[in-house]
Amino acid sequence: MMGLWPMLALVVALLPSVAQPDRSADRFWCPMHPQVRSPAPQTCPICSMALVPITPPRAGQYRLAVTQVPARHGGGIQTLKLRIRDPDSRDNVQMFAETHERLLHLFIIGRDLRFFAHEHPERTADGFELPVDLPPGAYMLIADFLPGGGYPQMVHRAIVTPGFRASPFESAAVHEDASDKLADGMRVQIEIEPARARPAAVLRFGLTDEAGVPVTDLEPYLGSVAHLLVVSPDLTQSIHAHPDAPGSGPALAFDVEFPEAGVYKLWVQMQRRGKVSAVPFVIRIG
Repeated sequence: MMGLWPMLALVVALLPSVAQPDRSADRFWCPMHPQVRSPAPQTCPICSMALVPITPPRAGQYRLAVTQVPARHGGGIQTLKLRIRDPDSRDNVQMFAETHERLLHLFIIGRDLRFFAHEHPERTADGFELPVDLPPGAYMLIADFLPGGGYPQMVHRAIVTPGFRASPFESAAVHEDASDKLADGMRVQIEIEPARARPAAVLRFGLTDEAGVPVTDLEPYLGSVAHLLVVSPDLTQSIHAHPDAPGSGPALAFDVEFPEAGVYKLWVQMQRRGKVSAVPFVIRIG
């Protein structure tokens, strides 16, 4: 019987490649895969999202303003209120385009790299609001959104919740951990295929059930078969990526461009039988 990884390699090898168009006349691009462009409206062949108009470059950086609503007892917070500020006017941004079925994806990462949440705040009159139970601690908020008239954004904002007494500036000590993980009845394997000349890699995940049978019943989750968040240990760099091809398992492949060589923590998220699993790994890109 063919082993799991040879079988997954065969599946990936049979997937169609994406042709590279002439960039000179491009007017539309995919908000999640900016390398996919077109002179006319169409859908992305990778994630099936509708291409949106390419907007002119904008100077400056979007800002994330955060208000914490303290918990009633015991420290921590019970609500986050968020506002996205325009880089030029500093006014609240009012127009957003959906990316993977939501206007705003908010990742909340603990400073120790143990806490992880992928949330979707609700729109309010002047921003967004998220009910959330965060205990005392230091966290990085990573807001992923597409503002009207702007490029796709990944904006970071560090917060310290009430009641936290330790230093919020210490980076977590992380060690490589690419061992198989068990999550919600699945065994998740990772294989790293590094690029030769730059800090990039194809991250391949193989999924089997508890009996060793390949998992082929993943369900769509937020417009994709899976989501991947990669962060540097100091939480200053982040990447939100999606698989290179649609499907329902047992193979997931993410083509990731890393900002530099080094150690990274990542979480791969997928949904099966109505339950979303977030599976962590720590890898080294050299």
